[in-house]
Formats: sequence, C-alpha cells, structure tokens
Amino acid sequence: MAYDVFISHSAKDKTTADAVCAALESEGIRCWIAPRDVMPGMEWGRSIIEAIEQAKIMVLLFTANANASPQIRREVERAVNHDVVILPFRVENILPDKSLEYFVGNLQWLDAWTPPLEAHLNQLAGTIQMLLARLPARETPKALEPPPQPPEAIRAIPQPPSPAPTAVKRKRRRWWPWAAGAAAALLLAALFFIGQRWERGSSSQPVFQQLTFRRGTIDSARFSPDGHSIVYGAYWDGQPLQLFSVRPDSPESSPLPLPGADILSISSAGEMALLLDPRPNVGWASAGTLARAPLEGGTPRELLEVVQEADWNPEGSALAVVQAETGGGSRLEYPAGKVLYQTDGWLSHPRFSPQGDAIAFVEHTAKGDDKGHVSLVDLQGNKRDLTGEYPGGAQGIAWTPAGDEVWYTASESGTNFELRAVNRRGGPSRLLLRVPGRLTLQDISRHGRVLLTDDTIHPSVMVWKADSGRERDVAWLDLSDARDLSPDGTWVLLTEAGVGSRTEGAYLRKTDGSPAVRIGDGFGYGLSPDGKWALSVVSNPPPQLFLLPTGAGEPRVLPRGKFGAYAGDTAAWFADSRRFVFTGRQGSQRQLYIQDIQGGEPRAISGSEGLHSFVGRSLSPDQKYVAAINANDRKIRIVPVEEGSPRLVPGVEPDEQPAGWTADGRSLFIYRPDTKAPTKVYLVDVASGQRKLWKEIMPADPAGTYGIEGLVVNQDGKAYAYNLFRRLSDLYVVDGLK
Repeated sequence: MAYDVFISHSAKDKTTADAVCAALESEGIRCWIAPRDVMPGMEWGRSIIEAIEQAKIMVLLFTANANASPQIRREVERAVNHDVVILPFRVENILPDKSLEYFVGNLQWLDAWTPPLEAHLNQLAGTIQMLLARLPARETPKALEPPPQPPEAIRAIPQPPSPAPTAVKRKRRRWWPWAAGAAAALLLAALFFIGQRWERGSSSQPVFQQLTFRRGTIDSARFSPDGHSIVYGAYWDGQPLQLFSVRPDSPESSPLPLPGADILSISSAGEMALLLDPRPNVGWASAGTLARAPLEGGTPRELLEVVQEADWNPEGSALAVVQAETGGGSRLEYPAGKVLYQTDGWLSHPRFSPQGDAIAFVEHTAKGDDKGHVSLVDLQGNKRDLTGEYPGGAQGIAWTPAGDEVWYTASESGTNFELRAVNRRGGPSRLLLRVPGRLTLQDISRHGRVLLTDDTIHPSVMVWKADSGRERDVAWLDLSDARDLSPDGTWVLLTEAGVGSRTEGAYLRKTDGSPAVRIGDGFGYGLSPDGKWALSVVSNPPPQLFLLPTGAGEPRVLPRGKFGAYAGDTAAWFADSRRFVFTGRQGSQRQLYIQDIQGGEPRAISGSEGLHSFVGRSLSPDQKYVAAINANDRKIRIVPVEEGSPRLVPGVEPDEQPAGWTADGRSLFIYRPDTKAPTKVYLVDVASGQRKLWKEIMPADPAGTYGIEGLVVNQDGKAYAYNLFRRLSDLYVVDGLK
C-alpha cells in the first residue's frame, strides 16, 4: 500500500518518533515507521527502501542522533532520488553536518525545539495535509521528463501512471497566523523542490550502435586511446576466453593473438593491462595474473599474481590493482604494494580519475553477492562513499571526460541494471538510462562516447535422476538458486532473490516439474532428511536463522550464537532431523557449529576455526565427520564432530569442493565449480586420496555459461542437482548520453 508519510528517525529517538507518528495518524495521515511496520521475517533494508518509494512525504526527525546516523543520510538520499518531498522537523537546536546539508540545506525547516511539542505537531500535521491536497501524482515528473529511451533494439521500461492523490479529511482547528505562515513557507519550499526535480534529465535521444552479434559472454571492454576502436574479451559459443578488436565503422570483430586473456585497461600510450587465465575467485570476481602488452601486438609480460582488476593512471606509468587476500577479502593498491583500502568483502572496477588524484571503485560488502556501493579513495588512502548500497547489485564504473562525475550501473532490486551518474563530491545520483535488461558500463571515451554491455541473464537449476536418465531444469522465477536436494531426489530447496519474488524467499519444488511453493522468507539453508523442515536465513541486521515447516505450522526463530553472520551455502542435517551443522562467521573468521532445533544456542565444533562447509551433504553417513574447506589454502579437510583435529584429504587441489559423501563413508564426490565445461566430478578416497572420474557434466547449450556450481550429489549417486548460470552479452557504443 502507499503511505502518506515515511518517518525517518534515529533508533535512539524512538520515543519522540512514536509521538510524531501518533499525532499524525490521529489526523488521518497514514504513516510508515520502523520498527513497527517492518513485517516479521522481512529484510530490514528492503522494507525501508520500499516504504520510502511508496511514501509521498518524508518527515525527517532531526536530532543530534539523526545528524550522526549514516542510515538517516541513506534514507534522505533515497527520498531525494525518488522525488519524495522532505519536511525536516528539527526538535533540537543543531545544524546539519555537511553530508545532510547537501540534501536539505536549501529546504525550509520546521523548528520544534521550544515547548510544548504538541503545538509543533499540530503545525506539522496541518502542513502535511495541505501538501497532500496539492501534491501531483508520484509519477508526474517522470511522465513530463522521461529518461532517455534507446532505439528499437533496446526499449525502455514503461512507467505506469500513478493515481492522483486526494486531499485527506481532517478536523477543523484554529490556526494562529504565524503557524499558517510557516506552513505556507514550507509548502512553497516543497513545491519548489518538486519543480526542480521535474527539470532533471535530457530530452535528447541517445543513439545506439550494436558491435557484437554472437552468443556468449563479454566480461570487459575498453576504448583505445583515440576512441576509434574497442578491445573486448569474450567467451563466444561456449569457447574459451579470447580477446577481440572491433571498430564502430566495421561489423566484424578480429581476434587478437592473446588467448586466455581479458582486458583490464588501456593506457594513454596504448599499452594494455591484461588478466591472464582468470578463474572465479569470489562471487562475480575472478583472479588471475596481471600482465602488460602493447596494443599493436606482442608477448605479454607478467607482473603480479592473484589480481582481480587493475587500471592505468592517466600518464600510463603505473597501475592501481585490486588483489584477492588469502582467506578472503580484497585490497586496492597504488602503486602495487601500497594499500589504499581493503575490505572483508570484495572490490571491483577501480577507475582512475582523469586528474589522477583519486580512484573510484565499487565496494561489495558480502562475498558471493554483487550488491554494493560506489566509493572514492584519494592517493593518501582517504576513502568516502559516493552512493548508498544497491541491494540488487552494482557493477561497472567510468569517469566523465571532465572528471566531475562518476557514471555507474546498478540496481535497487532485481537483476536489471540502470545507468546512473553521481558527482565526485557526492550527493544525489541521477538516472541516465534504463532498459529492460542488465546494463554494465564498460568505458567512456575522451569524446564522451559510452561503451555498454547489455546482458540477458538466465539461471537454471538442473536436476538429474537415474530413473529418468536425463536432466530437467526446475528453476522457478528469474533468479533461482538450488540450496539442497531431498535424499530420495524428489524435492529441491530453492532460493529466489530476483524481481519475481519481490523479497528473498525459500521455495520447495518437486523435481518432476510441479509448481514451486514459497515456504518462507530468506535464503534457503538446508532441507531436513525427513522432509518436514527447511532452514532459511533472513539477512536483516543482525541475520536470523528460521526453521520453516514444509507443511502446516508456523516458522520458528532459532537462537543465534555470538557471531556476525551465517556463512556457507547450506547447513548439513543429522539423520535424526533434529540437529544440523552450519558455518558461522565473525569478521573474516569462520567456524563450524552444531545447533539443535529443540532449543539452545549453537555449539562450536572444536578445532574447526577457519573452516566452512558448502553443501548440505557435508556430513558423513555415520554422522561423525564434516567435509569442510580451509579458508587459507582452500583445500578440503575432514573435521571430527566431537573430539579430534581436522585432517587434509590427500591429493585434493585448491578450490575443489565436496558435493557429498558416498553411502559407505569412504569417498567424497569432488568437483571444481565455475570451470570450463565439461565439469568433471571425481570420487576421492578420503584416506588415500585415490581418485577416479565419476561423471562429466556438460550443458546441452554451453554458450554464455560459466560452468556449474552448488553441486549436491545423493549418497547412492542416483540423483544430483546443480546451478547453471547463463549470461548472454551484446556490446554497444552509445552517443548522446549526458
């Protein structure tokens, strides 16, 4: 439902905020306020975002606590970006700091620090009621000034009109002249703000030119220094990575003699920074060997290993690099060896400003997830965020030729990205382009031409059963992810986290293709052997683990331990369906825990520090051992559930993962995720390390796929499930974006 007012307040000012809410609602004004209106089990951040977007007015309860709150700044920025009128209600005599002043410094404030508060609440209610009676429909600014529309090849998403708001009935009351005057001033300021928002955007139409026409994935593309040619790396038609060169005036791409290399950056002097033999490292990120090679051709010279990304400085004399840290995390270095910034999550898309005084990048707070925000760091290591977090993901950054703005592609929800711009000093971002696809910004030439990829993403959940002898795709909505498979292979536990599910949800689906059923909120985290329970993790801060009945019954909240987050892909249930093993994380430190669904806090498994499990088949058939991964060397360990020390599985390689135990408990099904098809699955004896090939998994159509991940194999080997991610890319040059 739509709300009249979103009340933005610090949690420390809850008493005052509740009084404001009660006063407004007594006048018939519909309010949204946290935590009251955050539904149980719903993700906190998503609830806040949706409530702001649905509101007509934001009342900013301004106090010293609000002034110091990063959350308040993000809420205000969100309101500005979505044309929500902001009424600052100042109950303490203080001035806003610079981060808030940018957004609200030119607005008329309603000061309420002199008692009694009730008089000011009456004035606030009257002002809101006058605004509600005069505010235009929420979508009117977009209808008057639509965002730039692409041509026939890529059509912009239509914006449905919203119904016009109506005046809210209220009781008659007497108003002092000064109150009416202040209210009128607030009204004029608010309407001026709305008018200013209408004027954003450009009426000129951008011109698109498609450069590629094959089926496959493009990860990276860059303009040459003169802007007349483009170098890109692609996996065409299921073939290995290859570099190509293309000119906008020619329809043909020419392969460069650099197989297995991707382009990271091209210097002003025409030297390429390359990533050799990139392999998946964390989530969307890959790591490989950094090398340099002349644009006109030549043998690459290797520079540095375990590099994720790099960018030349404007002079072309040195590189800024993002390196993967042992045990997880990323660090940004410039020059190589000097750390400017590091994180437990991961960093992507470092881009030098044209002036050479700062580096923009995307910071992703969660491993394996591309949600993130755009940040800026100067060469002394002073870092600041330019945007709030985009829960749907953020990838792709480039500077405008003047160096005054950073352009980027991101999504507030779902998988479709839009192109936005933000001033290097911060402030509200502005929309440049929205299309029904996943845009990724690759580069901007010195002439202002924009290089974009438009991706079509299709995740599949493939299930194989011996009795059918073939694989079936049981994906349900637009972003399906298999999290567990029942012991008899008849049910699969899915997570849906795209546009179709609105919020992250756990689903059960029969592997015969019957419709899926949503059983609760959050990410699916494991299915009990008796099929009566499923686990889900809701990522509200702090994250919370839920026990979901697969039939009749209500969800239960399970006690959480003294750790910061739930890690690993799934939990592993004991055969009694009462206990399970899972991974908890505090900072960058991981450990295995056991939890009983009947009650009590999780118990840490002794000696499991620095280890984490991946799939729901990590517990041995005799319930005595857990197959887990060591975060440092990325090799498989066998961990005793009770007493004893973890031991290395002989002969395993880094990044190989267990997919399940055999029924006799002697061997593991082992594979390497996200590798070139076909994916080879081995049986490895946990005592001797002897291995033999069990199966090769080959997609029927390998174009645009990255290999498989999330493989789970039942103990009898008669059923397995895995995730297959397909991304098909088209490369465009766009003129006319401003």
